[in-house]
Amino acid sequence: PRFDTGKLEYLFDKDTNTLARTLDANPAKLEIRFAEPRRMAGVRFHLWDGPYKITAKAVGMDDTSVEADGYFELAVPPGPRDLYFSGPVPSAVVLLIQIEKPGDGHIHVREIEILDVPGAG
Repeated sequence: PRFDTGKLEYLFDKDTNTLARTLDANPAKLEIRFAEPRRMAGVRFHLWDGPYKITAKAVGMDDTSVEADGYFELAVPPGPRDLYFSGPVPSAVVLLIQIEKPGDGHIHVREIEILDVPGAG
């Protein structure tokens, strides 16, 4: 998506004080390709206030996929919301994310984090 505030890098800069806001994308669709396969249990989102519908899909090296979706009502100040897959993904190579905000032409994202599989090290 194109941004009118912030930039794509702000979504993954580990700083929840930065903000990226889409210019004209609602829903916002992201496709993240990993250089090396990653274990993941889910995705953590730091969003602006308001309701959001989020869908995430992790695709493994063998083309199997695991999906998760959630609807979040965020109050001010917004806090992180975790979206867990139905089971751990041992070797994800692609992460597809769709974020919708009903009634708004913009999506406001502070940070996106990959949640590792608990006990994996």
